[in-house]
Amino acid sequence: MKKGHINREPLGDVIFTNARLPPAGPFNSVAQLHDWLTMAIKTRIRPLWPGKELSEIPDPYRSMLPDDAKVVFTHSDLHPSNIMVSETSNKIIAVIDWRQSGWYPDYWEFCKAEYTAEVYGEWMNTYIPIFLKEPECLDAWEFYPRFFGH
Repeated sequence: MKKGHINREPLGDVIFTNARLPPAGPFNSVAQLHDWLTMAIKTRIRPLWPGKELSEIPDPYRSMLPDDAKVVFTHSDLHPSNIMVSETSNKIIAVIDWRQSGWYPDYWEFCKAEYTAEVYGEWMNTYIPIFLKEPECLDAWEFYPRFFGH
């Protein structure tokens, strides 16, 4: 199964929608996605490494991304404004805005939900841990969107 946007298109997550980045996928494996992240960074910093091939430029976070992660269908933009709750029963009635959704590594939903949350806010500290488990690769993952300017 290809890893990518729902229509077998490049991933639609906003961290990939930078005019300076090549299309992200679809990929045949999680390792290919991780290699794409590394390639995108190395391509941008290559002028700082004159005479070096991309393979010679280090990416200190690549080894921390789990190539054996399961692939799951992910919303990729889960935050309170995309969750509709009934006023009478306090039950979730819909999750909206699926534009960034696609087939991502299983850690992606947590990383994106926490990354877009208010630091130390109620959503981050109370609600996300109820339905998503923090992955070991969170710190490594956060390097990539920050580097891409998000």
